[in-house]
Amino acid sequence: MGVSHYEFEASFSLPAPDSWMFSSALSWKRYEFDLTGAVPVPEELEEFGLNFMAMKDLAQEIGPGWSAMAMLSPSFSSDSGKLSGDSFSLMGFAMIGKEVSPTFSWNVGIVGMSRGDMKVFPMLGVRWGFAPGWDLQLGFPDTGLSYKFSEALTLKAGAKFHGGTYHVAKAPAAGLGNTYLDFQEIRLGLSAEYQFSRNLSVVVDGGTTANRTFDYYDRNMKFDGKAAGYGSFSLKFQF
Repeated sequence: MGVSHYEFEASFSLPAPDSWMFSSALSWKRYEFDLTGAVPVPEELEEFGLNFMAMKDLAQEIGPGWSAMAMLSPSFSSDSGKLSGDSFSLMGFAMIGKEVSPTFSWNVGIVGMSRGDMKVFPMLGVRWGFAPGWDLQLGFPDTGLSYKFSEALTLKAGAKFHGGTYHVAKAPAAGLGNTYLDFQEIRLGLSAEYQFSRNLSVVVDGGTTANRTFDYYDRNMKFDGKAAGYGSFSLKFQF
């Protein structure tokens, strides 16, 4: 199996009262699977989504450094790209955290999903700038260690979660039609981000997939993939 992954996201800041920050985003993701045998996996998975985020500075309510954030993200995810009730899902999270110092902060929260085998789970994040240029980030879906080599270049090593829950309409094998598939992938890799200007940067990333699973949880059927190398290229533009 070969996997091609394409992704696009555009985010926007929204007007907000003092001590608040609002934003929204549009996103699109697509996985294409190049199958060389009788593998019971769809040839493609696609997702269209929105998210709405609100962040509140709690310095006046609790104390300096405290903040809270909540996000709600409706999406349509399927093997056909169709917008339907079967492919609709809702994900949200709420968390609270504190910036203990300019170099150390933490947050805790809870994530909820309307689809998937695991619908509610806790969330914990820590960021620690333990030395000049160095930054350690622990959490979900991104954990890693980064080093700012120069004003333009940042290097990073870490792990990142990919995947989601998709409605499968076209059965890739007998008994697997009109069901749901949890596709999960954990990537371990190295990346380099180069900022050409204040607005434009590129990211080159490569490594290995430590874990790749396809779980038809409604049908009690799960497949595990072997480790495989990957490479990616991303373009970021801010205006």
